[in-house]
Amino acid sequence: MKRQAHRPFLSLILLFLFATLACTIPGTGIGWPQESWPEPTPETDVISFNVPNYNVTLQASGSVPGTFMRYLNPSGGNYEVSIDGLRAIKRAGDSFIWRGVVAQAVFAEYNLRLGSSARPTELPVQGQVVVYVLNPQPQMVRELPPQAANAVNYPRISIDYTVPPGYTIPGTDLTYEGISQSVLGVPQGRLSGLTEYPLLAQGDAFFWTGKLRDNVYLRYNLETIALDERGIRLTGEAELWVWRMSFDEARRQFQ
Repeated sequence: MKRQAHRPFLSLILLFLFATLACTIPGTGIGWPQESWPEPTPETDVISFNVPNYNVTLQASGSVPGTFMRYLNPSGGNYEVSIDGLRAIKRAGDSFIWRGVVAQAVFAEYNLRLGSSARPTELPVQGQVVVYVLNPQPQMVRELPPQAANAVNYPRISIDYTVPPGYTIPGTDLTYEGISQSVLGVPQGRLSGLTEYPLLAQGDAFFWTGKLRDNVYLRYNLETIALDERGIRLTGEAELWVWRMSFDEARRQFQ
């Protein structure tokens, strides 16, 4: 009789242990951690891209791509540069800062530092760049146009997006619809706007190439690091190509 009296209690313990174990099994989608979910990435008419480690090596008379910052000549162990046409003498470690229009509807801020080189005709610069694209109109493409070969290129853009159900993934024409189905406890989220397989699970890669404007192209190489009923979180890197259009090209864009 005593043993039978303890069975309901033991059953409760086993049920509790099983539930705890289920919460610790990765990839099951059971018992998603309840830590604070990141704030959704806002949808605005300006999209920004952060390049935390932008670097380029300038030759004498060369410019930082897309800017009015130039390396003119070596100067007695220092560097003669110009910023917006104004001359300055700087040393290794000094700032090289500029903000302005890179191309039609594209604005950028450069916070760079001068490096040093054994070759006096070379000047390495490195730092952070943030690029802003106004009124993006994303459209998926299969490949980059020929203009991208000579465009201002921003590689290694840092991306961290949190997208709730019903919202568009920034910089794309894709909408995250929410959890579509769960197979063996693994939830899958659905993306609308794709002609290809539309489901993603946690840990899956997300690739997308498209244009934001006629002179701005974007490529995503992201990973789905979180996925549940609250939304989808994508992190990774992107690459951006920007070029100046002719007057006729720019005029056609606004017709």
